[in-house]
Amino acid sequence: MDQPREPGIPGSLFNNSACVLADLRHFFHWGTGILSVIAIFHQLSSCLVSARSTMMRLIGSTRRFIPLGTVFHAAISMVLLCAAQVYAQPQQLGPKDTFASAGLSTKETQEIVEAVEKTAYDTPESWTAELRAKRVSLGSAPGLAVQVSKLLCGATGNCQTWIFRKIDSTWVPLFEGDQAPIAKSFQLGPHVTKGIRDCTIIANSSANTRSRVTYKFDGKSYRTK
Repeated sequence: MDQPREPGIPGSLFNNSACVLADLRHFFHWGTGILSVIAIFHQLSSCLVSARSTMMRLIGSTRRFIPLGTVFHAAISMVLLCAAQVYAQPQQLGPKDTFASAGLSTKETQEIVEAVEKTAYDTPESWTAELRAKRVSLGSAPGLAVQVSKLLCGATGNCQTWIFRKIDSTWVPLFEGDQAPIAKSFQLGPHVTKGIRDCTIIANSSANTRSRVTYKFDGKSYRTK
């Protein structure tokens, strides 16, 4: 259900707050390096400066008294939206993104490998050595990004990629059927559909060009928009 809002303040300011809060919990739980933190706060401060200007224009354009509570909620929403934009950056998994670093149990690892085997176009000697895994926030649900690292990568650097959603205690792949797109990187959000962040697959078409395909959650799986 949409959150109620005061007249004069755009409704988009109040959208997706729960998803952004989940992202913030994920960010502080897993942590980043000092340089990453500095870069994130730099992006956040730039966004907030722009948001402040927008806020002042909105207040001036209404030409009437706006309750302090409404201004406060709008300000908080702007902070959350800025955080969402900073969080929604293209990601590419690296050597440090292992099943162990993601804190996955033996049962979870086996579950993920079995799902990957159904859509992978080749079979490595060791799935745990081939696959990289990283916990991500999908908004309303915990998520897991999985990418191959060697055998299942193409000449242009694109690698098969999977996004899993945790339902109860089970990891469920979000790409439908036999789909497992190849990607150089992927981006989750900032837009949200049915509680789950949109997933944009970014692939190298050639040495100089890239393509982008956005998937939206239809209530069960990701589909291209």
